[in-house]
Amino acid sequence: MATPAVPPAVPPAVPSAVPPAVPSAVPPVTPESGPEGEIISAFLFGQESVRRLSESNFLLGTDTPIRININGCIIVLFYVQNTESINLVKIWSVIAKQLPAPYFGAVNLLVDQRVADAFSNLNLRNSSLRPFALKGIPFILVYQNGWPVAFYNGERAVQPIMDFALTLACKADYYEPIQIPAGMQGESNLEMTGWKEYKPFRTDSLEYKVGDPIRGYDPTKPITQVGTQAAAQQEQQVSQEEQAQGTFSTLAGVPTTPPS
Repeated sequence: MATPAVPPAVPPAVPSAVPPAVPSAVPPVTPESGPEGEIISAFLFGQESVRRLSESNFLLGTDTPIRININGCIIVLFYVQNTESINLVKIWSVIAKQLPAPYFGAVNLLVDQRVADAFSNLNLRNSSLRPFALKGIPFILVYQNGWPVAFYNGERAVQPIMDFALTLACKADYYEPIQIPAGMQGESNLEMTGWKEYKPFRTDSLEYKVGDPIRGYDPTKPITQVGTQAAAQQEQQVSQEEQAQGTFSTLAGVPTTPPS
């Protein structure tokens, strides 16, 4: 009897190669995700915690341009892209995620420059809102029913700001229109070391010489960083030159020191 043929063993199926994952589409660059708004994306200024205000929230073009179209109580951080702002944004984000109320807002003045202009131009107007004119960046401003009522001048730390928000910021009779932290910290403190004091006390035409100009700026002196050794050396050199030449004319009858 013939033995039936045994079919050849079928080799196990080789799994097909898995196609590489298709990378997700790159989101478009917006003010929130682009370089101008990198603070917001870096520190999660989400709608669930900090309300992102823009030019559309301000009554720009009216007699009260820094008012906002938001009722209730909201505390707003106005910031730029310097280190001081970045540090305050970190604190702001932490606070906003812990407190259910009041609202916390934020405005990037480099992105919404018309808002910055509105605050700055208040310095030129005789307005009831003039006390809230731009004096320093970053700053924190309390709004009640759309009107600015108070600057926050306390310590810039989580606990003090939280206490302020819960106990004082939203009181109906609260009003603090004075901003104490003025100015803004520059990221690069460059200095023109060749500058000298203006010397106007001249009474004779013989005092006008090639080596002693009234303006006194020496273009050969390099620009340096304030506080560096090079800046100190340049300052010392300028001081020595001024002492050697005399700040005021030494002609007869003209004092060598400023009149008292």
